[in-house]
Amino acid sequence: MMFDDRFHPLESNEYDEEDYRRYDKADVGLGFIKQKEYVHDKLDNILFTKSVNTPVYTSGCAGSIIRNALTGARMSGTVGCAADEKQYYKVKYLVHSLKTLNGSQTLFFETEKDYLDTFVNDNRIKHSIFQQRGFANNKKK
Repeated sequence: MMFDDRFHPLESNEYDEEDYRRYDKADVGLGFIKQKEYVHDKLDNILFTKSVNTPVYTSGCAGSIIRNALTGARMSGTVGCAADEKQYYKVKYLVHSLKTLNGSQTLFFETEKDYLDTFVNDNRIKHSIFQQRGFANNKKK
């Protein structure tokens, strides 16, 4: 049996905001956070900034299943249960307007490092936080 695979080695295989909106229209927890992304040179000096929309998934109101903010995967546990929520790094995102159809602004990450990798884009600040917290500093960008 053959399956249609959308991967092509010579084309961009990353989702952009338009792809997310098209494929995840029915997902009431999908939202976008506008943030600055810093572009660094080899010596970690900031060359310039650009604005990017980061897709995130919210979990919903009390009683709904906890979702990973980055992947949208449903995790074990429910929103509102303190014991379940303590298993994840929880962020209430009020700084920027995060608009989702379910109205939630709470994001759940598996670890604090996942949150920092996604939302702290200045390498010097990230490196300082990683040293304070004792994380391994692997640069993604």
